[in-house]
Amino acid sequence: MHFFWGVNLLLALVLFLRMTPLEGLLGVYGWQMIWALCEMLGDILFKQPAYMLDHFFFDGIKDTLMDVAGALLAWFLLSRTKERFAGTKKHPRFARFLAAHLALMLPLLPVGAFLLFSTGTSADVLAIAWISLAAPVAYIFFKNQRIPGRSRRVAR
Repeated sequence: MHFFWGVNLLLALVLFLRMTPLEGLLGVYGWQMIWALCEMLGDILFKQPAYMLDHFFFDGIKDTLMDVAGALLAWFLLSRTKERFAGTKKHPRFARFLAAHLALMLPLLPVGAFLLFSTGTSADVLAIAWISLAAPVAYIFFKNQRIPGRSRRVAR
C-alpha cells in the first residue's frame, strides 16, 4: 500500500503541481512524516487493539522506505517518457525545508533503534515530539537563507 502511495503521490506532485522529481521525492517524504505523526497521535487518542497500533520504530520507518521506493519507481517511469520533466518548476524553499527536516530526522534513527532494542518498545512519544519539533527548526534554519537566482527585496 505505501509503495503505491509513493508512486501516486510523486506522479501527482510532478505532473499536476509541476515539481521537479527531487522535490516530489521530498514531498513524498514530507507526506509520510505527516501520515506517521497522525497514525501515532491516533493511537494515543483512540483506543485500539494492540495489533492495530502503528509504532514508528520500525513500522513507520518501513512505511517511509516503501513510500520512497514507490516514488523512485515513479521517477524512473517518468524519466522514460518522451516529455520527461518538461514544464516543471523549482520550489527551492519547499525543497530546502524538507531536506532540512530529513537531516534533522536522521539522528532519531539510531536513538529510536537503541531504545527499541534496549526496552523492547517503540519510543512513539519521542518520535511524535522529534517529528513535530524538527519542522519549526527546519523552517527557522532556512527562513532567511538566500535562494540562488532570486533577489532580496529592500524596504525603503
